[in-house]
Amino acid sequence: MNNRNCQRQVQSKEFPRKSLDIDPVENILLTLVRFFAESFAMPQTQSWVRSINYATQHFGTDEGAVIAQRLLLVLLVMQKNKPSGFNFSAPSCKICSEIVTQDERRFMAAIKSVRKGNSSQTIIELMFLCEGQDTSRLTDCIKKLCAVLPSGTSIRTTKHMEQ
Repeated sequence: MNNRNCQRQVQSKEFPRKSLDIDPVENILLTLVRFFAESFAMPQTQSWVRSINYATQHFGTDEGAVIAQRLLLVLLVMQKNKPSGFNFSAPSCKICSEIVTQDERRFMAAIKSVRKGNSSQTIIELMFLCEGQDTSRLTDCIKKLCAVLPSGTSIRTTKHMEQ
C-alpha cells in the first residue's frame, strides 16, 4: 500500500503531520489509531493486527498489548458517541500518512490535553470531535489509556516506521 502514485495533498481542515505538536509517543499512537480505524472501515485488511504488532514493537510486548487494548476501547466508545464517521488518513500510504485530518487532530489534541492535565481543553476537543454528544465515558477511557502511556521520550524507538 505504499502508493508512490498517490497525489493526495493537504486539504482544508487537514494538517501536515510534522506541523502537529505531538511527542514521539503520540506520533506512534496516531499510527495505531489509523490502523484500528482502517480495520473498522475495511475489515478485510485486518489492520487491527498491525496495530497490535506496531504497539508491541514500540512499547514492548506487555505494555504494547495494554496500550493497544485501551486505545481500542477508546475508539469503540468514540464510535458510539460520534454521529458521523471518524475521518482518518491511510496509515500505509507514505503520502497520506503524513496528512492529519481534522478528526485525527482533535483526537490527538484530546490525548495531549489529558496527558498535560488540562481537563477544560480535553472537554472542548472531545465536544467538537463528537459533535456535542456526551463524552464523559470517552474522557474516562482516554484517562485510562494515558495512565499507561510512557513519557514522550521513553519508547523503544522514535523513528516513524513505514508499514
